[in-house]
Amino acid sequence: MVGKNEGRYETRVRDDGAIHVPAEILDRLAIYPGSRIRVFRDGDRLVVEKVEAVADPFAAAARGPDLSAMEKIQREQKESARKARAKFEELLKKPPEVRPEDNKDLWR
Repeated sequence: MVGKNEGRYETRVRDDGAIHVPAEILDRLAIYPGSRIRVFRDGDRLVVEKVEAVADPFAAAARGPDLSAMEKIQREQKESARKARAKFEELLKKPPEVRPEDNKDLWR
């Protein structure tokens, strides 16, 4: 958790009125290029807050792929393949007994 004075930065207002917000603050608030923010005055303070988008498909595309999710899927696929291979090796060592009476459709 950020302390009272942690995460405070000074910046200059540019000629066009733009201000630079440090990447650390943007990352902590999950504000990415294309994100919406609201700016308003509260007395003598300037307040900037994140606006939650309503299912904006372009915001997710702007953030790019979630590599951790992709890595998780790959790990799950590798684990599934490993289990399937182990089961296959087990069946090769001792194949199941096949009896005609176990398959009722065999004599049709």
